[in-house]
Amino acid sequence: MHIDDEPIIAQCPLEHNKNTKMCYLSYEKLIINTGRIHSFELDHILQIDFKRKLLLLPLISGGVLAPLALIALLNDLFHIWVMLILFMSGALLIYYGFEGRNTLSIKTNLKEFDFFINSASQNLQAFVRFTFKIKREQGDPKYFLVTDLVPNEKHLRIIDSADGIELSETIPKKEGQGIFIVEPLRSGLQVIYKKNLSGEIAPYLIGSIDLKNLTPFHQNDR
Repeated sequence: MHIDDEPIIAQCPLEHNKNTKMCYLSYEKLIINTGRIHSFELDHILQIDFKRKLLLLPLISGGVLAPLALIALLNDLFHIWVMLILFMSGALLIYYGFEGRNTLSIKTNLKEFDFFINSASQNLQAFVRFTFKIKREQGDPKYFLVTDLVPNEKHLRIIDSADGIELSETIPKKEGQGIFIVEPLRSGLQVIYKKNLSGEIAPYLIGSIDLKNLTPFHQNDR
């Protein structure tokens, strides 16, 4: 799959159940499709945050309408019910503006770009984490699989889990256990992000995997 001439390695809906607005990731770019393509070089992205932004247009409109309607209402300048409706409408606009909307905010070297979203979904949070992992590692992302097996050929076997196998994004500090390097894009394995038993979003390897196909990691490789 290619978007904007870029081979896509990951994608995620910008809003839940709305596949018309999508985020796409290649090795070089983050692409946001809102009906219009917004392309960002990964090297130029400084930060990606989930924020709640004030809506300036409703704030300004309500800030002008409500006081004028109140003045006219108190001085009996126009029809009382018309002025009352205009005053309430202005007050509602001010409230709506202060309430704001959730945004996915991308800060680059030049400026900050905001994209409205319903909420920071678990999938979108995981996508952002994966984006920074690609940016940081500049290529195929590496994960670490910790098993109770010491990595030598006599004991290697296929492991499987219906709920997925939790991986680590950093080098584990546990001693006396088998640690293997997982490179999902290079080896065609599927990794998803979901909440672990601690309630934190973590990468999980889906399906079965033959440990013989993974590279053992040794503590002296740190």
